Amino acid sequence: MALWAALCWLPLGAAALVFLLYCAYVKYSHLKYDHIPGPPRKSFLLGHWYLFRQAASDSNMLMYDVFLEWVKKYGPVVRLNVFHRVILLVSSPEAVKEFLMSPKYRKDSTYDRLFGVYGERFLGERTGD
Repeated sequence: MALWAALCWLPLGAAALVFLLYCAYVKYSHLKYDHIPGPPRKSFLLGHWYLFRQAASDSNMLMYDVFLEWVKKYGPVVRLNVFHRVILLVSSPEAVKEFLMSPKYRKDSTYDRLFGVYGERFLGERTGD
């Protein structure tokens, strides 16, 4: 009977361990990018997700207007967190050019889809993953 009880608690313990490891990873990504200015997060795990959800549900609010306000308030580079992902909003043309044309910056999978359409001349070198 004791063995059966232990086996019942094992999945719960494993799920708790996975959740704690995920929280540690989120904290690590927050510490890595928190030096970049951005709006305050309402939630540790959800980050700025509530803002995107609010903009999607409000027909009078455009997300681009919110982005423009943040650029005016926080500068040309703004950090956003959604779950464990960090999103950098870059509004400086020089910084965008440097990022796209230099192979030393890691690119997202979206970049690969755009690269197939526009190619090396428009998006720079593909290396640096």
